[in-house]
Amino acid sequence: MKIALQQNLLDGLKGNVLIFLFSVVLIFPISLVFGFFGDELHKVAALAAVPLILLFLFNFRVIYSINVLLLFGSLYFMEYSWAVLFAPILVVSFLINYKNIKLKDFSNPLIFPFLFYLILCIPSLIYTEALSGSLFKMLNLVSFTIVILLSVASIKSTKELEIYLTVFLIGALINGIYLIFEGIITQQRVFGFSGIMYVDFVGIAFIISFILIILTSNTTKLFALILTPIFALASLYTQTRNSWLTMFLSVIILLFYLIKESSFFNISRRTVIIILVFFTLMLGAGVITLKSVNPNVFERTEEFSKANKEALTEEGKVTSSLVSRFLIWQTAANAFLDKPWTGIGMYAFPYLSQKYYTIPDFLFELYVKDRTYLAVIAETGVIGLFGFLVFIYFMLKTSFSTIKLADNRREKILALILTWCIVYIFISMLMTDAWLWQRGIVSWGLFLGMGLVFRKMLLVRNTNKG
Repeated sequence: MKIALQQNLLDGLKGNVLIFLFSVVLIFPISLVFGFFGDELHKVAALAAVPLILLFLFNFRVIYSINVLLLFGSLYFMEYSWAVLFAPILVVSFLINYKNIKLKDFSNPLIFPFLFYLILCIPSLIYTEALSGSLFKMLNLVSFTIVILLSVASIKSTKELEIYLTVFLIGALINGIYLIFEGIITQQRVFGFSGIMYVDFVGIAFIISFILIILTSNTTKLFALILTPIFALASLYTQTRNSWLTMFLSVIILLFYLIKESSFFNISRRTVIIILVFFTLMLGAGVITLKSVNPNVFERTEEFSKANKEALTEEGKVTSSLVSRFLIWQTAANAFLDKPWTGIGMYAFPYLSQKYYTIPDFLFELYVKDRTYLAVIAETGVIGLFGFLVFIYFMLKTSFSTIKLADNRREKILALILTWCIVYIFISMLMTDAWLWQRGIVSWGLFLGMGLVFRKMLLVRNTNKG
């Protein structure tokens, strides 16, 4: 027993060392190069990464961690993020490392809700005028499915889950530090080398570290106390209202949930209320301080009041992102009204939006083409939206039920973290469709998959205990 335990610890140490070396020695420098020199180096980086990927194929834990780190690289090939295109490599590594695979290894409570959603999307594909484009873009869903199923079938311990969450925090921290220095130097809106999707990744990282502050102690709490303000400052420099609002709502809902479940988490309600008040006061003080030090950070928050007065410049350019979104919404609404029940086709908006715009051509080319914030209802209609909402309902229900299965403090903290990553994504979905595409859908699949496999572990443990 002692020898087996020592071997497990040694294997875990080896995995952590490989992950650290990959993140620091490869991902970070490459990302910095992209940050300075742009997209033309993608092919060179891809070729350089091939031998390393082949080497790591025999360690699925490292391959999975690489997929997590790829979330922080704004790297694309043939219109797809590397994170999406990495799914086949995950499959190959999984088949190499896991033998005697059975269908039950992939089982989870969201399979049927997800299939129900996909079935209700079929009418949108039948009546679409851009079937080939829709099918091409559905690789996003394929990667989403692969990540979830392989997470459920491969992850065997809470230690692995903690490693992957740590890798995510490492990626968020590295880009956050880079972003802050970039923001200080340029005095502009910045996203670091991770691109615009970082605005939500840093929000999730903030939520994770905030939970660790509340519920952990000693070294973990100390690290969380260091990480949380870094993530908060990085988020401020992105100047993204949606992510700020999502972070705020996620934290407020979290604190009220902890007040309600204080006995379960063995934390006094008074402490949580004090944290709630302190968080609100610190938020206000931080905003006031940063605005006085660097007013440019909040310049975009003033666009709403300017939108009605200065919607367009003399050259015809939109001065407010809010106004550009109205242009997108108007085009998406026209698409929905044309085919309200079936939609214009799953993932078909980029190919068919030109058919539905009624605004001037130059505005469409600049602000609408290839974008939509009403993706689900415009593309799959009322029928598809119903299926999507059913899937979301069961996703949230399953996530919260996982918390109740936890038995000790470590399990409760991990369950709360994984659940609140999903809560953040759910809230963010009310404001953006970024979670249906590219790195967004891969990260959604990663967090959802980790939550599902943790639920599976707890159910098995509780069954054996009984």
